Amino acid sequence: MIFLARHGETDWNKKGLIQGRVDRGLSETGKEQAKRISDFLQDKGISAIYCSALRRSIQTAEELSKRIGIKPTSISEINELSFGIFEGKPKSEFRASKIFDERAKDKFNYVIPEGESYAQANARIKKSLKKINLKANIAIFGHESINKLIIGNVLNLEIWQMLDVKHPNGVVYILNSLKKESEYYDTATKTFHKGLLTG
Repeated sequence: MIFLARHGETDWNKKGLIQGRVDRGLSETGKEQAKRISDFLQDKGISAIYCSALRRSIQTAEELSKRIGIKPTSISEINELSFGIFEGKPKSEFRASKIFDERAKDKFNYVIPEGESYAQANARIKKSLKKINLKANIAIFGHESINKLIIGNVLNLEIWQMLDVKHPNGVVYILNSLKKESEYYDTATKTFHKGLLTG
């Protein structure tokens, strides 16, 4: 079973700023979210922990590491999508730009100036997943955009399906790579839900 978490909240998440590859640490809320994620995962028989090379992912993974005594493996290929010239800018500015409208015509292949496309990121995700035993009980601590691609590859989703996936802070996806099934656990409400968050 694959337990796929997004990192806890950062100060930029709270301010609505685009992070991408910018290396921000967890906010106090993010640290609490990391604890709730670990509360959920600590008794799931996790045999390996994976995270990106970005601090917000590492810090979230380290909380679980302290609980179960397994050191996280950092994989740079699961770093967040690069948003190029929009990193550090408000999401509202990106959504109001001509680039946002152009990208919407082919969201998977459009390369953000000085950044990357989902297609480019997907190539590195495919490479990263080859390093991981997807049949074992594992925890992966990723990022909102990148987790769409991980879910899409594990469940064999169509491109439009994977891009429609949402992954809020504090939510853990539970993916069965053999049956191609999914559910998610909301650590804030302590509730399970079938399928994927979309929209």
